[in-house]
Amino acid sequence: MAGIAFSPHDPKLLALAQGDGPVTLWDVSTRTRIGKPLAVTGGPENPVAFSADGGVLAAANRADDAVVLFDVGTHARAGRPLRPPYADIRPDRSLNNISGIAFSRDGRLLATGDQDGFIVLWDLAKHPPIFHPAPEVCCAAITSVAFSPDGRTLASAVEDGTVFLIHVPDSTVLHQLTATGGPPSSVPTAVAFSPPTATPSRPLAATARCGCGTPTRARPAARRGPRRAEGW
Repeated sequence: MAGIAFSPHDPKLLALAQGDGPVTLWDVSTRTRIGKPLAVTGGPENPVAFSADGGVLAAANRADDAVVLFDVGTHARAGRPLRPPYADIRPDRSLNNISGIAFSRDGRLLATGDQDGFIVLWDLAKHPPIFHPAPEVCCAAITSVAFSPDGRTLASAVEDGTVFLIHVPDSTVLHQLTATGGPPSSVPTAVAFSPPTATPSRPLAATARCGCGTPTRARPAARRGPRRAEGW
């Protein structure tokens, strides 16, 4: 199994994505599959993500080289596929190795990250990508992406053991985080912000490939980070 996500709206609804295979929805209370597999064929990583209201599921589709949105209720595609603007950078670029997908809490934005270190941000109302990859910035593979509750910060876990916090409006790298509490070779595989609370703090958690949870500490942002946006 390559990708897994619970619906934030219905805790009984689970999306499962097989590596190089289909995406299916399940009712975990009855352990039964809901409907037929979704019309998508993912890559080796094959991540999936629900929108905050649980109405839309995003998945990478290798067949048409795009991120596809599905209506969870009908299993039909919702709108046009999202094709990142890689052609100007590398004509043979594909989404076979996309490794992270995340919706902002308000459902307006969607972020993708991949094994080549590219991050693309989409405004789903306008459809064209907001952020375009910057090819001159080199980075290790992106393993996970996540939005802060207010949607203004994007966290990206990187295979070299770091997590970057990116300011969404202008793509500035705010902080470079270093995982603590695990082996030096730990690779962060997932990142998540805590839900909104009455307190101003927004703790960030990361999970390492060794299987241990790894809290993080902030340090000044380095010059080299993920292949982030150059602007609007």
